[in-house]
Amino acid sequence: MSAGVQIYVNATLTLSDGQIETTALEIDDQGTLTGHGTVTASAGFVINGTITAGKPLNLIGDIDNAGTITVASGGHLRCFGKLLSDSGTIELQSNGVATVEDVQAPQTIAFSGPSARLERRSPGAFSGTIDGFAQTHTIELDAEATGFTVTGGGGTTMVTLSGPSGTVARLQMNGSCTTASFTLTQLPHGRSEIVHA
Repeated sequence: MSAGVQIYVNATLTLSDGQIETTALEIDDQGTLTGHGTVTASAGFVINGTITAGKPLNLIGDIDNAGTITVASGGHLRCFGKLLSDSGTIELQSNGVATVEDVQAPQTIAFSGPSARLERRSPGAFSGTIDGFAQTHTIELDAEATGFTVTGGGGTTMVTLSGPSGTVARLQMNGSCTTASFTLTQLPHGRSEIVHA
């Protein structure tokens, strides 16, 4: 479906391996976008309701998320654009994957199921918060990280990852952790991953 004007969702919009192209897409607090496929919004998304990715769901455009984006069990959310500064959450259920670029505070990435994975294509462009990171969870970085330090206090932890050219990424997490809480592994093609030990 192609629309040259804004699409406003105030009920349930289901996408079944389809494609939507529009100027902007807004989901109000009673609205839901669910399913899989590709949605392109050249002027961006405004989310006050919910999005659920049951299989691969591509969102192309900047996202102002004040609602909840849920990656259901086995789903894969791909965000091609910035997650702008707002109070929303991306929730990763079991075996769910979220691939993101620039994530601005106070956005939250919440791990809520086992074997969930966060993929960061622009590792240095992340000022959001990670919640619920625990055993079986993975954060993959599209950059080479060779070491990390852990600092924190007041119930939050900052993991700073470094590479051959300096700081690669900073991960702000809810909860108190130590260096022993994490394992860093180098992957092929200059990528890295950190897991909860």
